[in-house]
This record gives sequence, structure tokens and C-alpha cells, in this order.
Amino acid sequence: MALVGAVIFSGCPKPTEEIPTEIRIGDAVSYTGMYATFGINKFGMEAAVEDINKEGGIYVEEYGKKLPVRWITLDCESDVLKMAPLTEDLILREKIHFIGCGLEVPTMRQGTADMADKYKIPGVYGIGPFESWVEMKKSAGAEWKYTFGVGFAIGTPPEPGDWRYGNDGYLMFPTMLGVLGAYAEETNKKVAAFALDDADGRAWYMAFTGAAAEAGYECYRAEDQFGIFPVDATDFTPLIEEWKDA
Repeated sequence: MALVGAVIFSGCPKPTEEIPTEIRIGDAVSYTGMYATFGINKFGMEAAVEDINKEGGIYVEEYGKKLPVRWITLDCESDVLKMAPLTEDLILREKIHFIGCGLEVPTMRQGTADMADKYKIPGVYGIGPFESWVEMKKSAGAEWKYTFGVGFAIGTPPEPGDWRYGNDGYLMFPTMLGVLGAYAEETNKKVAAFALDDADGRAWYMAFTGAAAEAGYECYRAEDQFGIFPVDATDFTPLIEEWKDA
């Protein structure tokens, strides 16, 4: 009986695969909280989706037709602990096909990358700076093979074959030092830095002041990290006044 049943069912035609009505892309974005400035890129994404849909959508060879695009987002409120559950919600409830395309600080993306790997959903989103992402990936001992990061690097040059290869304008150090260098001889070559008091901010502070010092600039009180400010800071007058007097 089992053999007959197997033969009967194996001979039945496979059900026709249902063609999606749209391509659903989703992401958890910092619309509020201390990283809300990164949520500004929503306008660019919305404009891109609008332009794509005006052309009929994106052509999918498998279906032989264009499908419109829908970008679905949830506000993570700049909370790193909300990234994973919100991304999972987008995958399970909204049935997204891809994760992206918001830009966040690297620490916000660990939860996103974990969910991409867990559900095997490809993700294309900002992870910059590249160096911070690489170090975080090493520390986590993760593969994150479903994450295809975009964004900028501090000083790591693109590999040959990358369309940015050979163009230092896509690297932060050469860009920063290039601007300083354009006016350096007209100044006393004294510079100052300020950054947020968190792991990411301190790393940026040390990296930039170090690069500036190597280029021949005097970085005001960089040795004691003067200019590091707390998350809730709103008045920077004391910093500015001391810089002016230096």
C-alpha cells in the first residue's frame, strides 16, 4: 500500500509556484533616538522605490515579468536590542524577501546579520565603517554570510575589480586629510576632535586624531581624549571655548 501510494503521488504534477505580487524589502531603521540622523536616508529609499515602480518594477527572469517593489520599515528607536526581534518580525509577519537598505552604525547591525543568517534572507544594508564591522564580526565569531554590506571605509582600500578601486574619495582618511591639507599652510596646523562617549565614538576619536598627528597636525589634548562628550550632551560651549583659547 505504501509503495502504491508513493507511485501515485510521485506521478502527480507538482503544484504551480505562486508568483509574488511584489518584491518586499524590509529593515529596522533608527527613526528616533540618538541615531535618528541615520534614518534620514528614508527619503532617498522612498524616492528610489517610487522611480523603480514608475518603470514597472524590477524584472525577475524566473517569472518573466517585472514586479513592483515595496519597502517596509520599523522604528528600532536606536536600540541595539530591538534590531533582531524587529528584523525577525519583518521576516515572519511581513514575509520580506530581502533585508535592507538602511544605514546604521556597525553595533546596530549584529542583530540584523544574525536574523539574516538564521532565516537565510539576503541583506544589503549599511555597515560602515568597514573596519568596525570586520572587528565586530571577528569578536562575535560569526559568519554573517547572508549580509552584503555597503557603506564606507576609514582607510581600507577597495579590492581590484571594485568600481571604487583607485579612488581615494571613497575613503575617510584620505578625504579628511585632503581637505585639511588644502588649507594647512595657511593655519597653525592645530586641530581638535570630538566624539560621542561610546565604543564607536572613542574608536573614531583615536583613529582620526592618530591619523592627523601622523600627517603633522597638533591634535589638542588627544592624549587624554578631550572632546569626548556624553550621549545626553546638548551644550558644547565649554569645549568650544577651550579650543578657541588653545
